[in-house]
Amino acid sequence: MREALRILRKDAHHLWPRAAVVVFLAAVYAYIEAIFPRNPMLMFAEGGCGLLLMLAAWFVVVSVIHEDRLTGNNQFWITRPYSWRSLLLAKALFILLFLNLPVLLAQIAGLAGAGLSPLHYLPKLLWRQLGFAAMSLAPVTALAAVTANLVQFAMTFLAVFAGLYALLLGLSMRVGPDALAWGSAGPVVTACQSAITGLFAVSICVLQYSRRATTPARWLVACGVVAPWIFGALVPWGAAFAVRAKRSPAVDAAVLQLSLDPGRNVHTLGGGETHWMHDDTLGITLPIQVSGIPAGMEAYSERIEVTVEAPGGETWRSPWNSLNKVRSMTAIQFSNGQLLPGDGGPYCLYANIDRSFFNRFSATPVHLRANVAFTVLGKPTTTRLTVSNRRQPLPDDGFCYLQSNTGFPSPLCFAPLRKAAEYMVRLQPLETGDVQEYESIESMQ
Repeated sequence: MREALRILRKDAHHLWPRAAVVVFLAAVYAYIEAIFPRNPMLMFAEGGCGLLLMLAAWFVVVSVIHEDRLTGNNQFWITRPYSWRSLLLAKALFILLFLNLPVLLAQIAGLAGAGLSPLHYLPKLLWRQLGFAAMSLAPVTALAAVTANLVQFAMTFLAVFAGLYALLLGLSMRVGPDALAWGSAGPVVTACQSAITGLFAVSICVLQYSRRATTPARWLVACGVVAPWIFGALVPWGAAFAVRAKRSPAVDAAVLQLSLDPGRNVHTLGGGETHWMHDDTLGITLPIQVSGIPAGMEAYSERIEVTVEAPGGETWRSPWNSLNKVRSMTAIQFSNGQLLPGDGGPYCLYANIDRSFFNRFSATPVHLRANVAFTVLGKPTTTRLTVSNRRQPLPDDGFCYLQSNTGFPSPLCFAPLRKAAEYMVRLQPLETGDVQEYESIESMQ
């Protein structure tokens, strides 16, 4: 430990100007985060400062690793060998103290400046730091460990970026977008990809610091770049959604019940219609009934898996298609009607069918089975807002401003440390009693 602290002191003495840039950018970012809710025009400044902070952090990581570079055989410390454990510990402490800690303090200061309690969000802040280390700092550390200088690192980084782009493009064309676990199932895959990336990065650093086996470590870097995205392409959407469902509050599977709506006229909207989509698929719309949505709650239609059985045993099956939805025909204002308010409808089931299969059996009775993935949303909480320039807290989390521009109220709401959230703002003038609904959301990162 004493040797690691000496190495850390040496690195801090050499690199403190570069680390000071990171601290300065973190302070600017904290200031913008604190005043951003009061001045939405700073949205672009927030994004630009965050990008500069990330680039500066990467530069410092490369600098501290190359202070005692591992490639080659003419470094001074090889003849007066450090313990590799002390060397690796010193680099990890430097990154923790001069990169993770300033970013964490900036986020704490931003929340405090916005009038929010940092202690309330401390678990989320620590979890975000773990993700920042696994997905941003650890891969750069591993890449710096197998390169000799900044130029070699930059060229390798660009090559990795180009290769990764080509890989993602090829995977999307090969397996199709519906085979990828996106949307509500995405956090499961993202968490697994972060774990895989972090594990590869740690393995590369341990291998390179303990043995200085540069060639095997570089091959491991290549595998570490490809493996997380191959994993993401191989995990079916349904499996990822099932994992997400198991970690969510339990909902009785028999609550929601779907059935065909025989009383709906086929000539009305959503009644037995077909819609040509592409050369090889078409969309069909079936009138259905949805019952069992608990009072005061709503169901969000995620995806549908369709199986069609024709006479003679011929079967066609679709994957969990992102275009297959259950939609409310009276609530189009939210995500094309995928949010089912439980008001009795009318509802419709929209699914894409193979065109050739449809043409062969369009005049023949078939059996259609659909597995529907729903997310049941809890009972919403509401608060009454008044037109004012002051911040007004929300019952659960966050706050809103309701300002009047040219005599018309304009809502602006914020959810701290969230990437996705939704607030429905209903404006009801006292004179007329008419109600207008708006979706309003901003996130404090």
